[in-house]
Amino acid sequence: METDDDTGPALAPLRADFPYMVQHVPEDARYYGMHLLSRLPLVSPEVTLGFGPETPSIVTGVRLPSGELVRFQGLHPRPPVLFERGTTLRDATLYRAALDAASSPRPSILAGDFNAVPWEAATTRVMRLGGLLEPRVGRGIFVTYGAESLWRGWPLDYVVYQDGFGLL
Repeated sequence: METDDDTGPALAPLRADFPYMVQHVPEDARYYGMHLLSRLPLVSPEVTLGFGPETPSIVTGVRLPSGELVRFQGLHPRPPVLFERGTTLRDATLYRAALDAASSPRPSILAGDFNAVPWEAATTRVMRLGGLLEPRVGRGIFVTYGAESLWRGWPLDYVVYQDGFGLL
């Protein structure tokens, strides 16, 4: 996430270990590029721009070693900007992803930089709407932005999933 035209070539050496790859760097908002690398087969991957080039998502099936197909959505909504649309775009992106997960016939995983902290009402609503579980609950805050300082950092990055998955 937050990648540019140079990121794709820089990731090329990983191709041997991660043979399945989806990449997207929008022309209008280069810092919202996304690259998904996987050891597991990706089934029908697509990049969606639900609310414009500033809100890309990668939606794909992932074939597990058991043969089961699960749904994965990589997200990076636009961060809230003071005096500009507030959190509306971010929240809409997250709510749509949660509703898509809830209506999917396959178990879903959502991951990415949500640009939201766990204690925001929007994040709680996303978990409820999507029937999603947050693996950090009961384990700590785990700062992901400004990670060099536990006191000045924020937990903005997520891997959340529906019941049926386990955490090891």
